[in-house]
Amino acid sequence: MVLEPLQRAAGAGRGPADDALWLPDPAAPGGPAAYDARIAAVGGVDLFLLASGASDGHVAFNPPGTPPDAVTRVVELPDSTRRDNLGTFPSFGGDLANVPRHGVSVGVATLRDLSRSVLMFCHGAGKGAAVARLTAAERYDPAWPATVLSDCAAPRLLVDRAAASAARSSGTGHEASASA
Repeated sequence: MVLEPLQRAAGAGRGPADDALWLPDPAAPGGPAAYDARIAAVGGVDLFLLASGASDGHVAFNPPGTPPDAVTRVVELPDSTRRDNLGTFPSFGGDLANVPRHGVSVGVATLRDLSRSVLMFCHGAGKGAAVARLTAAERYDPAWPATVLSDCAAPRLLVDRAAASAARSSGTGHEASASA
């Protein structure tokens, strides 16, 4: 069910197989730690798809302050992350009270150590600050967890024109190139 939009977009017979997407399940035997063990057992993830939080740099629900050795776990979501998710998930009806207070986070160590490649998307003018922080990062900064991208194998950052323009306008002095 989760893959249905990707399968539809790819076309008949071209989308990912149902068993190609693994999600951490806190109710599964072994809890979230079993997710990391499963990934390690098969030699890693071919491709992690990520996005950076606009206001606080969260990634995979890792909040600001996440240590570099964080693994997959249940986390309390700060209000900044919850507010960012109001725009991402219209089903919350614009009401912060409808946004969960906890989530399962794929840890930054999991992303960094168990991925063969990572692709991060930043789109829209609201992601300008995120793009500026990401393009300036030389290594992981716990204050902006999405900077784990700089420590990952084969990292790629895809930015649309609006986010690139907003990043240039942010006054950080760091340029971002647009990818349409």
